[in-house]
Amino acid sequence: MAKLVAQLPQAPLDAVETADLIHMIEEEKVARDVYSTLFEEWGHWIFDHIALSEQQHVDAVTALLERYDIPLPVSMALPGVYDSVEMQELYAALVEQGRVSLIDALYVGATIEDMDILDLRECIELTDNPDIETVYENLMRGSRNHLRSFVDQLTLYDIVYTAQYLTQEEVDAIVASEHETGLITTPGNNGQGNN
Repeated sequence: MAKLVAQLPQAPLDAVETADLIHMIEEEKVARDVYSTLFEEWGHWIFDHIALSEQQHVDAVTALLERYDIPLPVSMALPGVYDSVEMQELYAALVEQGRVSLIDALYVGATIEDMDILDLRECIELTDNPDIETVYENLMRGSRNHLRSFVDQLTLYDIVYTAQYLTQEEVDAIVASEHETGLITTPGNNGQGNN
């Protein structure tokens, strides 16, 4: 996605866009680190698979931070460590819940993706930069796919996921829709992203 970012127009950032980029890189890092920890705990393939995808999300936001000369959070190299107290507490709470049982861990995964989709949607509404919007839309597409995967796994255990951040209707619509493929190359070209 870094190649795509380099091809898209760049525009000046405002304070909100800058803060959102820093927030999103830490939120994507939380997802990656939680999934890596839960893979070590449970050995379930889904956590390893989605942790790799989350690393791509981290890399995409890193490309934006570098493009706009925004320093990376100092904690980026340390798994489970965050500059933001909010993200540090979120990581600890999610890992604690995910270590209770495999079902709890899968539920944590769905919850992370539920939260990511809402946060990304809000960030998209607050930016007018095509490169940032396109990256966020790609991350949101990935999060919808991850949500589908976690809910599918929960269904195997007869567990119904209850929306934590989005509305239940939004979660149900995402889960009922097809897996999304391909790279979104222009803002607003995602089919579902700006609902």
